[in-house]
Amino acid sequence: MATSVTDDRQTITGQADRRYAVILTAIEDETRAVLRHVANAKEVIVKGTVFHVGQFEDWDIAVAECGAGNIRTAIVVERAIDRFGPEVACFVGVAGGVKDVVIGDVVVATKVYGYESGKARAKAFDPRPEVSLPAYIFDQRARAVRLKGGWKSRFDPQLTHTNPKIFVGAIAAGEKVVGSTRSDVAKFLKESYGDALAVEMEGRGFLDGVHINHPVQGCVIRGVADLLDNKDETDKAGWQLIAADAATAVAFEMLATLPSAGAVKVQPDNINTTPTPRRSENTPSPKPIRNLALGAPPGKSPSIYFEPGEILAVFGEPEDNAEYGCSTGEGFYLRVIPSVPLSKPLSRAILGASIREAGLFAMWRQPSGLFTQNQYGSIVVEPRAPTSFELKALSQLFPTGELWGFAPWLLVRDRTEYGPFIPAAALESLYRNMLFRYINFLSTHIRIAAPVVIKAGAFGLKSFKLAVYNDSAFFGPFHDNALEETIELADFSAESLNSVLLQFFEVLFEASGYSRPPNLYNFPSPNN
Repeated sequence: MATSVTDDRQTITGQADRRYAVILTAIEDETRAVLRHVANAKEVIVKGTVFHVGQFEDWDIAVAECGAGNIRTAIVVERAIDRFGPEVACFVGVAGGVKDVVIGDVVVATKVYGYESGKARAKAFDPRPEVSLPAYIFDQRARAVRLKGGWKSRFDPQLTHTNPKIFVGAIAAGEKVVGSTRSDVAKFLKESYGDALAVEMEGRGFLDGVHINHPVQGCVIRGVADLLDNKDETDKAGWQLIAADAATAVAFEMLATLPSAGAVKVQPDNINTTPTPRRSENTPSPKPIRNLALGAPPGKSPSIYFEPGEILAVFGEPEDNAEYGCSTGEGFYLRVIPSVPLSKPLSRAILGASIREAGLFAMWRQPSGLFTQNQYGSIVVEPRAPTSFELKALSQLFPTGELWGFAPWLLVRDRTEYGPFIPAAALESLYRNMLFRYINFLSTHIRIAAPVVIKAGAFGLKSFKLAVYNDSAFFGPFHDNALEETIELADFSAESLNSVLLQFFEVLFEASGYSRPPNLYNFPSPNN
């Protein structure tokens, strides 16, 4: 089942085009059914809780068996979301059928009643139900999946299913095992919760734990293992295994067909989606481009102040020694900063959810690279090559809402007849795409809108010349650390953004002793 054990510093990790999910179960049969769909599972221990972390199609998935009960489940799902920052979280397991369903059917919850909430009077119990709601995207996905039979192809071929159906409806959750239709609880459910199709013991606590971790999307999926009567006999007949397998088939069919909850329109780029070779999960907390809150060392720029050769990010197992940095201490940077401080820092769940969209705030157009979280927020590293630890680009989203980027890759050293140079038009295109990507990402995913503060600059470029291809003129040299520029943006109009960029490039050209040629790069509006 598991191939290795790591400690609680481990996180779900993956390629830029991968997504992240947490799946919880209550018992062994459910866990085994889920793990049958998860490849390359490793054990990851988070504060004592064992997660099995592996892959399913374009998902990285963390699975944990939390035991029975709503309270235990709420604790584990909170722990899972805090550690892994998933896009979605699902509880997959079995339940007792209350009405309309037969053994082997699957119920995807539209709501989960906390049926034990209420007021006990002298001669009666007045229910005051608490209702937990799954995410709407799962409601709709379940309705679409049940129209087709594709989910049944995911059944375990070693099990014999009848002809199960998918129901989308209400479930009741409490702390009692209901073992008879003649029990007081069963009668109470039929009288007070007439639309409940099934009863179980974890769904309410699970959804409550998801609810307090917006924007994670949650759902509860239950296979009907018994109809309350003769529970021991149905368990001995193997229906618990069959019901768990059916619920799991529905869950993974929904994951396989679920559109991204955070989907956003980006600039019409021809995105290269060639996958980067997978890496192992990170161990030590990576160093980011440092947060201003840490304080800049004396004499350094407040925008970029790491030393040449300093390690900026660490990925992989300790023996991998995957330490990324910029050995020469040269490059370009861009920062987009909220002009009004956030009322509270971005949560780990929000930062974690942002990783799945990290391709949108990467420095270059292709959403490839290494993605993870550290104690400062979300971070993406783009190596120069799959086997290189030298940075092509690095981006960091901080809890303050600041989005930083650094890229040294436009520094050209292999044209010795001209000396080291920088292609000006390509640099301007890079900055333009970066700026609009960053602002679109912050406004769409983090709800941080203009006005913002933009800081763009370059450093360590003393030996480089600026190359302008339209007349084959190579300008230079630059003056080291002379190109920092801070401009406050008053609004989010395309004219203002382009004005920011043009001012920066005019300063950059002037640092070389030349004026920027007109129409060197055309700056279209962000919607073009």
